[in-house]
Amino acid sequence: MSFNLMKHQIDALIRKIVTQSVRSRRKWLRETFEMCLRIKAHRGTHDYGFEWAIQTLIGEYLLRDSSNLSISDIRLNQPHPTEPGRKPDILFRHEGREVVLELKTVLDCDLSYSKRDVRKNFPQSSIVYFLVISYPSKRKTDRELEGAWLV
Repeated sequence: MSFNLMKHQIDALIRKIVTQSVRSRRKWLRETFEMCLRIKAHRGTHDYGFEWAIQTLIGEYLLRDSSNLSISDIRLNQPHPTEPGRKPDILFRHEGREVVLELKTVLDCDLSYSKRDVRKNFPQSSIVYFLVISYPSKRKTDRELEGAWLV
């Protein structure tokens, strides 16, 4: 199978994972965001991230539906199996290919926070995706990345 065809299939898989994981736990996610926003308000100018919630949401979905998604070797914020020092947010295998999903939460959709993460070196054999999330009430579309999907 050509790389482009494989990449297209994995693109569709990633979209499905993100949309289905959110859809399956929409109420939990909304309540979690509300709790995070209350904590953020209490902290004043100190932000409070919710990346852990997204990782939990997607990770739980992957573990629950791994056989239906044809994925294996799921790793959630664990050291890379062959590259010491690397700790991807989410890693799994699909049809023999390693897929990495890096999560980044940003304020006011300010993608400048993500530049360091996008520049990380990943194994060339990996297919890497970045999921950039902002607080829902702060959503702006004027700073989208080329090739990004708005979910």
